[in-house]
Amino acid sequence: PKENQISSEYLFYFMYSSQGQAQIMKSFHGAAQGGINTQFAKDLLVPVPSIETQRAIAGTLRRVDRLRRKREQANQLTGKIIQSIFLKMFGDPVSNQNRWPMKTIREVAERISDGPFGSNLKTEHYVTSGVRVIRLQNIGVGEFLDDDKVFISLDHYSKIRKHTCLPEDVIVGTLGDPNLRACILPHHVEIAVNKADCIQVRPNKNIVTAEYLCYLLNTPQMLTLASSYFHGETRTRISMSQVASLRIPIPPISVQKRYAQIVVSSDRVSASQQQSTQEINELFHSLMKKAFRGELRLGTH
Repeated sequence: PKENQISSEYLFYFMYSSQGQAQIMKSFHGAAQGGINTQFAKDLLVPVPSIETQRAIAGTLRRVDRLRRKREQANQLTGKIIQSIFLKMFGDPVSNQNRWPMKTIREVAERISDGPFGSNLKTEHYVTSGVRVIRLQNIGVGEFLDDDKVFISLDHYSKIRKHTCLPEDVIVGTLGDPNLRACILPHHVEIAVNKADCIQVRPNKNIVTAEYLCYLLNTPQMLTLASSYFHGETRTRISMSQVASLRIPIPPISVQKRYAQIVVSSDRVSASQQQSTQEINELFHSLMKKAFRGELRLGTH
C-alpha cells in the first residue's frame, strides 16, 4: 500500500473484518480448490478515512487483538498445567511400569464397545433432534468437542441401544489425528450412542477413574506405545481389541481421585476462560465492524 494514503495495519484489519472477508469470498473461483487472483486486489473496495484515523483504528484493534492472543496463550497453558500435574503425580506411564500394578484396559473396564458398523448407523439415519451420536470429530485430546452435533430418532435408537454411552464414559478415537485420543462424555450429554471407530470405555470406578484413564491415554508415551498397533494403507487406525489389550499402570484409587478433583477444578477454570475467549472474540469482531462503518468512537490514547 501507499503509506501516505493507507496504513498497512489498517488494511490488514480491514481484510480480516467481515466486510473484507465478504469481498474475498466473492472473489473465490475454481471447482475443486477455490482461490483468488490479482484481480481481487484491484477490485477490493476499502473505506479510506484520513491516515490519522486509520492509525487510530488500527491501534485500537491491535490492543484488542493482543488481548485475544494472550487469552489463547492462557488457555493453552491451563492444558499444559494439567499434563504437568499428571506426570508429577503418576510419572511416565511407560518407563515407570514397575511403580504400579499393571492391568489391561479390558481388565479395568466395566464395558468396552465400538460403535455400530455398516448399515446399522448411516448418515441418512441422522435427524435434527433425539439421541446424540458421538463421532470422531467430537473427540478431542482430553476435550469433548460439542459443536458438530447429529442425532438419531428414538425409534432407531431402540434398534442399537446396546451401544448406549453415558456421562463419565471415556470415549476413545481410533482414527484421525492423533490415532489414539480420548475424552470424557460430559454430563449435559445425558444419553448417546457411539459411531464406529469411537470406542466407549466405562471404567470400573473401584479400580480406575475416568479422569486418570482419559489423561493417561492422551499422553505422548501411550500414543508411542500404541503406534505399533496402527494399521491401514491411507488412514491408519487402531482396533478396539488392541485398545482393550493396552497395559496401563494402576495407581492407588485414592491418588487417582485426588487427581480427578484437580481436573474438575481445572475444567471450571477452562470453562470460564472459554467464555472469556468468546466474549473477547465477539468484542473484537464487533469493533472491526463498527470501525469500517465509521461508527467507532476513537479516543486520544
